[in-house]
Amino acid sequence: MSRARVPLRVPPSGSVHVFLFVAFVMLGCTVAPAFSAPSHNGRAPFFPKVGSDNEALIDTDSDLDTGCVFKDRGPLTIDLPIERFIGTTDNDGQVKSSLVSSDAVGEKAYLFMPAWDIDEPQEVDEVYLNGQKVGTMKGSNGTWRLNVFEVPVELLKFPKTSSDPGGVNQIRVEIDTATSGSNWCLEVDWVAIQFEAVHPLIFFHGIGAGPDAWENAGVRQHLESLGIPHRTQIQLPKRGTVETNGLVVAEQIRSTAAEYNVNKVHLVGQSKGGLDARYYLSNLYRSRQADHNPDGIEVLSLHTLSTPHHGSVLAVMSTAFRNGTVQNTDEDPQVDAYLDNAQFLGFAIGPARPGITNLEPSFLETFNADNRLPRGVFFGSTGADASTTGQQSLQALETRPLLPRPPLGLNNGAAARRGTVLYQTLGRIRTATATILRQGSPGRRPRLTGITVDRSSSFLLNDMAVTIGSSRLGDELHWNRIENNGPITDEADALNHAAIKDPEAVDWILENIITNGLD
Repeated sequence: MSRARVPLRVPPSGSVHVFLFVAFVMLGCTVAPAFSAPSHNGRAPFFPKVGSDNEALIDTDSDLDTGCVFKDRGPLTIDLPIERFIGTTDNDGQVKSSLVSSDAVGEKAYLFMPAWDIDEPQEVDEVYLNGQKVGTMKGSNGTWRLNVFEVPVELLKFPKTSSDPGGVNQIRVEIDTATSGSNWCLEVDWVAIQFEAVHPLIFFHGIGAGPDAWENAGVRQHLESLGIPHRTQIQLPKRGTVETNGLVVAEQIRSTAAEYNVNKVHLVGQSKGGLDARYYLSNLYRSRQADHNPDGIEVLSLHTLSTPHHGSVLAVMSTAFRNGTVQNTDEDPQVDAYLDNAQFLGFAIGPARPGITNLEPSFLETFNADNRLPRGVFFGSTGADASTTGQQSLQALETRPLLPRPPLGLNNGAAARRGTVLYQTLGRIRTATATILRQGSPGRRPRLTGITVDRSSSFLLNDMAVTIGSSRLGDELHWNRIENNGPITDEADALNHAAIKDPEAVDWILENIITNGLD
């Protein structure tokens, strides 16, 4: 995946910020000391408002704020650490090429240095970054000039691991290199570096699953091959409600931000994991209870993979089946087919309460009305059609790995039959309603629940668990994964509910992040 990165973002006008002065530098102008600036250590009339984890700044050093110094006092050497862990680096902490080629890290970085009293053209002061010359100082007699150097990001040194305290970048200024004597002097106030890099992606699995879901799907391996910072090793309560799991989402966001030394993250949720993330964003993200987000960590985006934003009829029937005896009130043949297979197909029964009830359409109707995503969080969703042939029956490979293989799972014939039942149940039934006809009593008789359904006038494409329509919340960016290219020969090409969380989905998410300038 190769995409042009968005231009370097310039913060809005207001308080004095380093980037307000870039235009002056590019136009060859000086910035007069009459400009006011926030208080800082030094004499320069401008100072960067560094609040982004894409920036690093040093304002106090023995070779900063020295007064105007000559060659015999130089060179000036300033060590600037970058504390943010951006992903995989080499042994020197320099960025992995795959991060640049995938646009996860911008190919250019910027070095900012305000300098005093550069008497061009006679005075030549050479600037080096980690031993490589990046340019010479610009300015004029008796004035401050903000010098900006565009440098390859590969020159920078980052932390090699999330526990590494920082990559130290040496900035060296060789003073007055064009003359043999000490004729010209300069002063440097502060040094800053800016770069562009994708923030960590945090992945939340679905109901009844665990962190191995991302491992088995090759997602973690793909992220590591790209060098993208991420966290997939998260265990949500398997049967938890959105309220219970939302608290875990909050904990994971805090710990991931601390691990990578960032204040911004991206969220990815598969199936119910997307609802858990939505609950966090709507109820805890900007809560007045500071313990939910005490550090003010910003969520840049949420992407959901086959999340049932409008529920699933399977959840209704699964809950009824778990609660006791089910009566097919309408004598609908599709309900009969589901019930006949449910006792043989653990997935059809579904995960246990209370989490499964959060996937019922009646719950989601209220949830959607009461839980709006906060402004400023980019939202994207995707859903899939499990049939790769356009037919309403599935082959065994189209059901894998959602329906596992023997010895614990189903052989090919059974997988095809029972997978088709799930696919057709979701495709043909628009709504399902469960009505308790008789309360159960412990040890005597089970509860009796009646199921009534409304048939859909057209077949609803689905991934054997969630319809494409339910996977889309509203008018967000959405990707319908429909590939009617004929029978598949490898289960890696399947598009069922388990298979949709794959490296291709990761690439789509990264493309959205990069092309929309979300970092």
